[in-house]
Amino acid sequence: GDEADPKIILGNLHARGVTLALPAIAGEALSFRLWQPGDTLTEGKFGTREPRSGSRSVTPSVVIVPLLAFDAHGHRLGYGKGYYDRTLRHLRGKGRVDLCKVAVAFGGGGHKNASGCNLRGPVRDVARRLADAVAAVLPSK
Repeated sequence: GDEADPKIILGNLHARGVTLALPAIAGEALSFRLWQPGDTLTEGKFGTREPRSGSRSVTPSVVIVPLLAFDAHGHRLGYGKGYYDRTLRHLRGKGRVDLCKVAVAFGGGGHKNASGCNLRGPVRDVARRLADAVAAVLPSK
């Protein structure tokens, strides 16, 4: 199968005034560069698209990770060379957002970041509800 396309949720978050950043390969991990809909993306390593190298780097509060599936322990299965896995290990200690609150908004339990979530409904409705839940737990600007 294909990994989920995050464009819909990013559009919903942008409409709520959330600051967005997209990943760019930086050595063996990812950096996150500021981005908003309409900004130009350049070709990155492995044919990925990423914000221009001059875009400001930031540390994200929440990372929306592309994946094919995850297990009850939160281990993800996706395409690639482990960039997200290495980056997430690095970011876990810097977390400023209680992701349990996002999971609970969708009936989640088990693994604190996702397991048991119920994301039923049309994709656009789920993206809107997920954007609401994420925006509700982000630190105030």
